[in-house]
Amino acid sequence: MEIERLEDRRPVRRSATGAFTLMELLVVMAVIALLAALLVPALSAGKGQSQSAACQNRLRQIGIAMTMYVSDYNRYPPLADTNAGVNSLQICFDKFYPYYPLRWTNAVWNCPTYLASGGVVLSGYEQMWIDWCSYAYNWSGTGDPRRDHLGLGFRMDLSQTIAREPEVLAPSQMYAVADTRPTIWSNAPHGNIKMQFYSFGVSRFNSVASQESPPPHDRAYNVLFCDGHVVKVPRTEYLYPPTSAHHWNRDNKPHPETWIFPWAVQN
Repeated sequence: MEIERLEDRRPVRRSATGAFTLMELLVVMAVIALLAALLVPALSAGKGQSQSAACQNRLRQIGIAMTMYVSDYNRYPPLADTNAGVNSLQICFDKFYPYYPLRWTNAVWNCPTYLASGGVVLSGYEQMWIDWCSYAYNWSGTGDPRRDHLGLGFRMDLSQTIAREPEVLAPSQMYAVADTRPTIWSNAPHGNIKMQFYSFGVSRFNSVASQESPPPHDRAYNVLFCDGHVVKVPRTEYLYPPTSAHHWNRDNKPHPETWIFPWAVQN
């Protein structure tokens, strides 16, 4: 009969220190990496949806202020008002301050996606093109603001360019304010306060081509309409005149004779 040795009954231990083996550590790390790879897209999508929802809420506040302004003045604000004071310039968003007491230069007023990408918010007073923010105003429609009078308004001293309330024939159809289409300067997005559907190549309004920042909300822009509702509009629709041009104009007509080519989207 074989005698069992005492040492054979001792429990088997991993090691003297109880540490994991190299193989076990590699397996754990691989599992963690796999879980992270699965979770990151979901977290990123959730963050993007949250930022888009916050942007839409801010546009709705702007829409309420715009409605109150139009009710008081029976017209829409101009893009620029050089009559605001000596060496000063008010833009359309300054006109909303009495109704929405938050300056457009405040981060809380602006789109969180634009801010998260390093977008520049800057107020100037001598030239309108040094004002940068996350939203743009439908100042010209599809045409030349001095000649065609299709947008909501160019300058206060050019009163004929400013849309009166009855001249916007379909408020629920006309774009008023939208996410800006920033240009990239010094590696930072600079959001023009002017809505525009043309390509950022050479055009009537540009003499030099510039790099455009991608759409802020999953290839789409949040857009405020003149009646105050907000919709996320895909880039392929928003910047394609055959589909959207009537939304840009106060008479709700496309006016193809005014379209600037090349368009930003060419389906």
